[in-house]
Amino acid sequence: MTKKEYRKQYYLTHKKESSEYAKKYFIEHKEEIIRKHKSKKCINCGVKINYNSKRCSTCAGKLHSNKMKGISKKDGCSLKKYYCIICNFPIGWQAYVYGTKKCKKCSHIKHDKNFYNKYCIDCNKKLNNNAIYLGTLRCYSCSMKNKIKQGIYINNFGINHYNYKDGRGYEPYPLEFNNKLKEQIRDRDNHTCQDCGMTEEEHLKKYNRILEIHHKDHNKNNCNKSNLITMCKICNIRDNKKD
Repeated sequence: MTKKEYRKQYYLTHKKESSEYAKKYFIEHKEEIIRKHKSKKCINCGVKINYNSKRCSTCAGKLHSNKMKGISKKDGCSLKKYYCIICNFPIGWQAYVYGTKKCKKCSHIKHDKNFYNKYCIDCNKKLNNNAIYLGTLRCYSCSMKNKIKQGIYINNFGINHYNYKDGRGYEPYPLEFNNKLKEQIRDRDNHTCQDCGMTEEEHLKKYNRILEIHHKDHNKNNCNKSNLITMCKICNIRDNKKD
């Protein structure tokens, strides 16, 4: 037998088997096949649809949109109203939050770079994008001054701070208070904090810095060895607050 004759014989036998199997399957599952091939109609508009579905795609989309009305995202950005930066035309929240913050017309128009530059109302300094987004239209310093005037923000800087002590913190250290003197005092105290007992290795791991040298009488000019002591960062701050 040649290859062509063998293929013909195989095709005829396989065709007979497949036709017999199809007849048996149709007899057993007759009702299901008829139900599947029957044309079903949409409940709302009456368009022909698949036997599994109840509505067409357009009616299902309308129903889903009506259900989702009033339901917002976690941050509530979908309920707010947004407008184009250039022409103040109302746009969707997705175009504003994730997109260009413009309508379709303005997004296609090419503007100059100076068109987007905005300046502070008080000092005419060039604003950052964060100031434009928040809608303050003021630089950081002017916005803080405005908050202090209105009483929204309390000024705790400089003299008004609760740890301020006659400006002693801004005084410079003398030339005697150098690294050599500091190392001598650390060696004297075995490189440990004299208040809490923290070693220098622990201090390096925690704060990434060497142990500090503290003035007992809080006078920077008094650099006698009896007046100096090794301390960790927290103990030094705690002792400075006492005075």
